[in-house]
Amino acid sequence: MRSRSLARALALAGLLAVPGVARSMPSVVADVGGTFGILGNVGDGGFSFSLSTLWPIGERYAFGIVGFADDLGSEIGPLLDPNDGTELGTVELAHRSVLGGAWRADAGLPGRWGWDPYASGTFGVYRVADDHRGERTNAVGSVGFSLAGGVTRPLGRGSLGAVVRYHRLFNDVVGRYWSAAAEWRWKGSVSQ
Repeated sequence: MRSRSLARALALAGLLAVPGVARSMPSVVADVGGTFGILGNVGDGGFSFSLSTLWPIGERYAFGIVGFADDLGSEIGPLLDPNDGTELGTVELAHRSVLGGAWRADAGLPGRWGWDPYASGTFGVYRVADDHRGERTNAVGSVGFSLAGGVTRPLGRGSLGAVVRYHRLFNDVVGRYWSAAAEWRWKGSVSQ
């Protein structure tokens, strides 16, 4: 119990020691798009969503956490009559999705013409799950990282933009995939 209290006190002291972190509200970043370029037997792509909370560190950097859900698509195959093997059409044989959470770091780059480019990286855990019509058939946990490049345009207290992200997982089910998304960013305020 004492060690937890000590750890919390040290973490709070660390935040207070970094200029601007303890006095600022985090930015909230939502990405909505799709996946593509998937390595594996199931991989025609699907919906992608992530939600991040990032605290500014100085003028150009931010650090925080991200949660994400990516649909990697379905494997389609023939539907066969069990009596005589006649092909009756096609059916979904398997579906694959990824859920996870990670640490995220962003670095702002010099902008031009009202656009603000940035580079981003994450490191965290991925949960790859296979299902057949909603019933889970297989799941594997994995450590992984992602690297991204994006561009935003200020819009009031927030910004709109686009991002492309490369995901690398350290497992034999899904080695890598890409996601592209539209991004909305709400910038937190700095208290005086």
